Amino acid sequence: MGAYNSRLNIQYMKKSQILCHRGLHLGTQHLQNTRSACLHAFNKGFGVEIDIRANSKGKLVLGHDKAQLTQLSGVLSIANSKQMALHIKEKGLCQKLYELLTKYPDKDYFIFGVLPEEWDEYVETFGADKIAFELDSGDGVEKFEQALNGEHSIIWLSELEGTFPDMKFCLLNNNGRKIYLVTKECYSNSSPYTPVFDFVDAICTDKPLTIMKND
Repeated sequence: MGAYNSRLNIQYMKKSQILCHRGLHLGTQHLQNTRSACLHAFNKGFGVEIDIRANSKGKLVLGHDKAQLTQLSGVLSIANSKQMALHIKEKGLCQKLYELLTKYPDKDYFIFGVLPEEWDEYVETFGADKIAFELDSGDGVEKFEQALNGEHSIIWLSELEGTFPDMKFCLLNNNGRKIYLVTKECYSNSSPYTPVFDFVDAICTDKPLTIMKND
């Protein structure tokens, strides 16, 4: 492990390395996956992770379980240079999303949640560097090898099944990939703190202000 140079330490984390899970909403008056929650995150210096669907009129909107009122265009218009992780929540959005994002060429974003049957379409449309490969800490060797050997520049890693082995982080990082870690409190009431922060490039969390309390 000594040959590996850590690129992120929780004590020196920059706000630009933190994505607010569905916007900055926890402990505020803002609802998740809304324009106001995203604006609150941007104003605090954070990026966002947001869920993308199409409404009944075919407009791209935010929403985890169902389409909500906030249109994606409304979030793109206020994002400035802040990074956005766009979580695809249903099939058939690729072309609509491409058409919308071409209107905002200066935005910093990447896409994840793409279904296997639509993977090639998204890669061809947006480029491989814009599509993150999802990896769960409970995944087996085969999927890990796909992440390690595939042409992926971003790994979206969920810690749903315990702690991801440090050696796997080293292998992924040493291949030049950026690792985004979804912290455990996004799925439970546990603390966002974990020693594996030292082996990732950025995190997605519900508690960015807790993480930055010593900033």
